[in-house]
Amino acid sequence: MGAENNPSHFRGAEQPVEEVSWYDCQEFILKLCAMEGLPERTYQLPTEAEWEYACRAGTTTAYCFGNSPEKLGQWADFADNNYKRPNKVGRRLPNALGLFDMHGNLWEWCRDTFQNYPGDFTPLDEVNSWRNIRGGNWYVDAKACRSANRCRLPGPSVGNMLGFRVLRKIELNTE
Repeated sequence: MGAENNPSHFRGAEQPVEEVSWYDCQEFILKLCAMEGLPERTYQLPTEAEWEYACRAGTTTAYCFGNSPEKLGQWADFADNNYKRPNKVGRRLPNALGLFDMHGNLWEWCRDTFQNYPGDFTPLDEVNSWRNIRGGNWYVDAKACRSANRCRLPGPSVGNMLGFRVLRKIELNTE
């Protein structure tokens, strides 16, 4: 952990971390939990469902702000903006939950394996190494940045279009 261990091709204090595999993310999360003295799995990658819920921020539209790809540039860095690399985090508008860069900038790894949606009747593969990535990136068009867009990569994949976001699990006192 720390700047000396940053695998990113594009480095900087405000740059997102990229060039990480799904397995690199898991290693980082374990170290983060240990560093903070927290139980394993306190920090995690979001599941695909958690990621989409956070991205949509209460909407049912193509993007967190509506359906117009022409407006996406206010919320995202993507190919139609003529970007040639990931941009500084948080420079576009946040969604209604206050989350930045849910559309574009970098694909984000999700915790679960890629499976076809129920109804496709594809058997679940317990040893599936394909992992979900969501959000689009700086190199793809607006359609690939939609809230519902799903993609997959093998867990060992790395690239300067691929990063992650962690969530922290909070136990609620229900008494």
